[in-house]
Amino acid sequence: MKLFKEENRLMVEIPNTEALVECQIDITADRSVTGYYTNDNIVIKQEIESFLEDSYEYYLDISETKKFVEEVYNKIYNDYNRFYKGKMSKLLGVREYFASFNNLQYLKIPEMFFQTDNRRYLKFNKDNKIVMHLLLVLYGEITGFYIEKKDRKYIITPFLRENYVQILNKKTARMNENESKEEDDIVFKSSNIIYYGQPGSGKSYTVSKMYCQDDNTYERITFHPEYTNADFIGQIIPVIYDIIDKETSTVSKQITFEFKEGPFTRILSKAYSNPNTEYFLVIEEINRGNAPAIFGDVFQLLDRQKSENGIYKIGDSQYPVNNREIEEYLVNNSEGNFKEGDKIIIPRNLSVIATMNTSDQNVFTLDTAFKRRWQMEKIPNTFPVDSYVAKMYVPGTSLLWKSFVERINSEIVNEKYGYNGEDKQLGAFFVAEIDLSNQKNDYSLEKINSFADKVLMYLWEDAFKYNRKDIFPGYQTLEQLTNDFVGEERLDIFGDIFISNEA
Repeated sequence: MKLFKEENRLMVEIPNTEALVECQIDITADRSVTGYYTNDNIVIKQEIESFLEDSYEYYLDISETKKFVEEVYNKIYNDYNRFYKGKMSKLLGVREYFASFNNLQYLKIPEMFFQTDNRRYLKFNKDNKIVMHLLLVLYGEITGFYIEKKDRKYIITPFLRENYVQILNKKTARMNENESKEEDDIVFKSSNIIYYGQPGSGKSYTVSKMYCQDDNTYERITFHPEYTNADFIGQIIPVIYDIIDKETSTVSKQITFEFKEGPFTRILSKAYSNPNTEYFLVIEEINRGNAPAIFGDVFQLLDRQKSENGIYKIGDSQYPVNNREIEEYLVNNSEGNFKEGDKIIIPRNLSVIATMNTSDQNVFTLDTAFKRRWQMEKIPNTFPVDSYVAKMYVPGTSLLWKSFVERINSEIVNEKYGYNGEDKQLGAFFVAEIDLSNQKNDYSLEKINSFADKVLMYLWEDAFKYNRKDIFPGYQTLEQLTNDFVGEERLDIFGDIFISNEA
């Protein structure tokens, strides 16, 4: 970001990435924000701090914005639209939108000042319809905007940079160099995968390492009983705008109903916008929600093409669907790669990844029709060779955690109890390092209590629910069991299971 400060005006040049691209803003998960950040540039931070006042409100100069849009249309639309094909396709609609405000000079927008603990930013809030239309005509490298102090207001005015022709000519040369690499040469895995396993086997850890290393290429959500199709896809919500009359300066309220995209629609638009980049939708605990109902009609998209058919490529959805809200969103948010009349598919550069805990009670069952569209991969319930947690001890004992897990798991699947509870076995990482001890016979009461509350409760209420008396002889309640473990009984609560096993 470049700032040029005058007495009552700050000029901001749009950075090389286009304005609509979400910049990462530390210490916030607000994905509705597009920001211009300071990169720890002390001078820029000081410029922002000395210029912006928290008490000022922000307004867009509508008449100047109309002139700016016309300038972009006349100078960029025909000759240079190849660089901004997605946003340029919306330029006519943006012209009509701002032209509809006939007698207005200014429109109020959300404040642009944003602060974290150690950085200050300028930002746009894309949930605002006015701002969204402005962002559609702010193009990376060739545009900017002024922030002017006027009557205790900040007036925002966009502009086209004077050297835009030189910049676009350089982009032309770079693009011609790079066009030798064709999109069709890139092969994506195009997967629908459910990773399943015992609690604590490392499902989420595995998914994080494999798919969640670049914040810009994934959406990560968790299903739960209250999660709905509207949360997943998006929903129509009311939005209130402040409108200032040019002649009377009076402020009135206008209510509109707009589509607010969900994580599925958001990651889908990114995949359409950047067909050479691989994206991932990561769903934690997929069976804790009613998955078929949450997916709704897009459930059909999980079937993937196994061969090219002249329309769709290998890895694209085999059966497209129609959804008016998603279609309208993609038309406006896919860099021109989704056009009116197109049907929705999951493109081959978008994979859907999920985790499933098979031992949980009170979860939704995934039916065969749903599961057959997924590749099922079990996470091995083993201790890695270099696992530090395997060398730690059960608090208050001389028994290694690894030995404890292996012995308990062998009892869980012991046929003498009348059933095989493989899905109830303890995972290697069922507890965290903080719940275990680095040395033998560590009598830290905090660790002992934590271990009892997590491990013993699970064994009593889940793993050995139907044969408690065989594993915990003489115990009638969980309270008795945990009290004795916290006391001095420790491993004696398990009868003879751990006799001669402490080592």
